[in-house]
Amino acid sequence: MGNAHKLITVVSYINAWDARITSGRLEAEGIPTVLVDENYVLQNWAISQALGGVKIQVPVEHADKAKEIISALSKGEFAKILDVKSDNAAMPTCPKCTSHETKPKFTLRSWMLMLATLIAGAGYPARRNLQKCQRCGYEWRE
Repeated sequence: MGNAHKLITVVSYINAWDARITSGRLEAEGIPTVLVDENYVLQNWAISQALGGVKIQVPVEHADKAKEIISALSKGEFAKILDVKSDNAAMPTCPKCTSHETKPKFTLRSWMLMLATLIAGAGYPARRNLQKCQRCGYEWRE
């Protein structure tokens, strides 16, 4: 059997979530990953160190590239991806003055329904479809 299906551990984490995030970054870069002992650690975190943490394994031919990406990730080199500013297309726009300075507003009905469901012991996913412009004061429904 050659190296075609051989996996190598490139890093291990005590925390399963850190391993999952790193695994996601590697897969985004085109490197297939396998998380070893993730379920054990998620079910019983106290045994994480005894198991050697959650190990990320990659095919041998991707090991060097994976280690470079993990090093860059630990140095914060991917943080600039998160700093990209989105345009205002997803933000509500006031139909009167075209301002993006809007704020969701609860109606009295929403407050009463939320209060009644909380008293009854149930959760209530409040909808905020009423918007108010902070610039001109105009209110509208989305």
